Amino acid sequence: MTSADPKTFDFFGVQRRRLHLFFLIDCSNSMQGEKIKSLNYAMRGALPAMRKAADDNPEADVFLRILTFSDGAAWRGPAAPLHEAVWEDLSAGGLTDFGAALALLAEELDPERLPGRILPPVLILVSDGQPTDDFRAGLAKLEAAPLCAAGAVRTAIAIGPDADPQILQLFTGPEGGPPLDARDAGELANRIRWASTVTIQAAARGGAREALRTGIDADKPDPFIWDQ
Repeated sequence: MTSADPKTFDFFGVQRRRLHLFFLIDCSNSMQGEKIKSLNYAMRGALPAMRKAADDNPEADVFLRILTFSDGAAWRGPAAPLHEAVWEDLSAGGLTDFGAALALLAEELDPERLPGRILPPVLILVSDGQPTDDFRAGLAKLEAAPLCAAGAVRTAIAIGPDADPQILQLFTGPEGGPPLDARDAGELANRIRWASTVTIQAAARGGAREALRTGIDADKPDPFIWDQ
């Protein structure tokens, strides 16, 4: 057995808890063009705000992992400490295999995959459409996963008018709050930044779900509107 990294211990020698932040990102055909460009821009812009939120909550070590779905689902590399994470732009094309993404995520939400002292994981979904596979089968696997059933925090961001709010609400569950609407590029950046930083700040204090129910901060106008 190797010794633990001393950086994972706080001033009093107590091992800090880990907060795993998962983004599930729709990369289907309907996300092509301005939507995927705006999403890449929003994620790059959100990383500094996430890091600041983590710095303000030093009792937790935050890890970031990205799961994309279109024709199937795939992880975009291993979990990375937030301060080492680098955003790599995504491209779009294919179907919307949301159920496959949930099933793949469910495999990860197991104490054997995420050992040690951890906070409830945070799951943030970003999608603009409707699933093209067996979404409910994937959702059942997710909700049966030990670390999801034990209290994972789930929220969703709906891009444009074609996203199905009922499907997104099924993902967030009764305690996750309503999906956050993003009608344009400015709102998308705002919601991604808000959802990620608020959950980082609140998770360490055990209040992430309540924070998500309080709503979104002021809308920011942007010249590109997806429902025009």
